[in-house]
Amino acid sequence: RQEARQRASEERDRLLADLRGQVAAIAMAAAERLIGGAIDPARQQAIIDDFFTRVPEGARNLQGPVEVISAMPLTDEEQAKVKSQIGADTVTFSVDPDLLGGLIIRTQDRVLDGSVRSGLTEMAGRLR
Repeated sequence: RQEARQRASEERDRLLADLRGQVAAIAMAAAERLIGGAIDPARQQAIIDDFFTRVPEGARNLQGPVEVISAMPLTDEEQAKVKSQIGADTVTFSVDPDLLGGLIIRTQDRVLDGSVRSGLTEMAGRLR
């Protein structure tokens, strides 16, 4: 009888773990769909501003060449704002739509990831 309870408990735990993974996957897919369709230039600008609010020290006065990756092309005004915020001499800009929004700033020895995609991945990890 004790053995049967143990097996039932283990089976319940396994099923709950499977369900948590499925819920996390569904939540992430839904969030990607909602956010991916909703990122417009104004929202992108708000995400960029938020990025520099959250990581002010890590993203300022960077040395060496810096690559800034965004989900959509940045306007000249946005590029100028990013350049002034990070203070690097050489800044290149590239686009990766898979980010969904936000920025990744990459230097020779650091990566500052403020993308919507990484936020969703982190949220999914917490749900599991």
